[in-house]
Amino acid sequence: MDAETKIAFEKLGQKMHEGFGEMHREFGFIHQKFEGIDQKFEGIDQKFEKVDQEFKNIRQEFKNVRQEMKTGLSGVTDLIIFEIGYLKIEINGRFSEVNKRFDTLYAHVDGFINLHKTLDMGLSATRLQQGRLEERVANLEAKA
Repeated sequence: MDAETKIAFEKLGQKMHEGFGEMHREFGFIHQKFEGIDQKFEGIDQKFEKVDQEFKNIRQEFKNVRQEMKTGLSGVTDLIIFEIGYLKIEINGRFSEVNKRFDTLYAHVDGFINLHKTLDMGLSATRLQQGRLEERVANLEAKA
């Protein structure tokens, strides 16, 4: 192998090493993004647990109201009607809150899917570039 070819191979090797280093940094960045998404999903899970607890509380409140009605307490009919109306308003408010949270979850999932598509396209482009580099190396080796 002559000196010029050896230098060309060394430069090619250095370029490939730099390219792989850049890919490693990019994948590190992608990994950090996934960790961030995982943390967001953990936060969403915690919020859903709170919503579940609130629904359990509302269910318990309904049970309590039902029990009071069964005991036949006189003179509390207006109070019970007021409480039921208040609970309906509160439940409707909580349903809208749950819907907002679902919208947020859908937005996060959509963002995650888009990120996945972007990463897939980047990986395809990187594979294509790698294939071209391998073809060039094979051509250089064939000429050598």
